[in-house]
Amino acid sequence: MSRRLLVSFRADGTPRPQGSKKAFVVKGRAVMVDDNKPQLKEWRNAVKAAAAAALVAHGIEPKAEGALAVALEFTFERPKSVKRAMPHVAPDLDKLQRSVLDALTTAGVWKDDAQVTTISARKIYGPNPGALVSVYREKE
Repeated sequence: MSRRLLVSFRADGTPRPQGSKKAFVVKGRAVMVDDNKPQLKEWRNAVKAAAAAALVAHGIEPKAEGALAVALEFTFERPKSVKRAMPHVAPDLDKLQRSVLDALTTAGVWKDDAQVTTISARKIYGPNPGALVSVYREKE
């Protein structure tokens, strides 16, 4: 199977996870609340804006169809007190992926993130927090 690049772009800002929930009981009813709601919304908006701009800049039709592959590289600023080489701590990589995939859906990169058949992702430390996002068409 081969791939052809559909779009690639960088979203600036601190990557935020999606999927952490807290449950509370209010007046006898269970209520689910997203842990990172304000920061998550800001991050997803940054990804959405960068994706939409990349589609326009490269003349790419929105709402791609068919099987797609995604490569993600999340960059975090290393705290001065941290000596480890890789960010093998929270946030979870799968939750970071979820926030970006949902943002790409709302940006119109594809019809639904269920079209993603292959994904590769990693977390690194670097001077400019953000995410490098590449979307490929899968070819059989």
